[in-house]
Amino acid sequence: MVFVNEKLTAEQRKEFKARGIKNPTINSSMNFLDTIYWTIDRENDMCLVEAGAYIDAWDERYFVFFWKGEQHVISLILDLGDEDSNTLIWKKEIDLSPYRFSINDPFVPDLKEALRVFKVFGEPSEMLEDTKVIMNF
Repeated sequence: MVFVNEKLTAEQRKEFKARGIKNPTINSSMNFLDTIYWTIDRENDMCLVEAGAYIDAWDERYFVFFWKGEQHVISLILDLGDEDSNTLIWKKEIDLSPYRFSINDPFVPDLKEALRVFKVFGEPSEMLEDTKVIMNF
């Protein structure tokens, strides 16, 4: 399993947008998900796309995780530097969004690996090699 952060080409963005995936964010002015970056594992048909933040809370993020032909919408909270300045913690807390998942869902181990690679923004140039990413779910 090898996830990488990539910037989509213009053609890839057009193809992705053509899928017509509903944008799950409550405050979005866009009806359909349009992304510039994704965290992808082509070999295993998996892809993590950030869809935006919950209302105005930048740290509570929506994601769409494509896992072996299935689509999962997920809401997670990112804590920066709880343990030290080089630690990111992704948490699943009680949230008011309609998107729920169980830590026992079969896609969760792959989601955790995708988030480790995604880090904060999912950009290929994100220079956080020394940063530890913890999953608190």
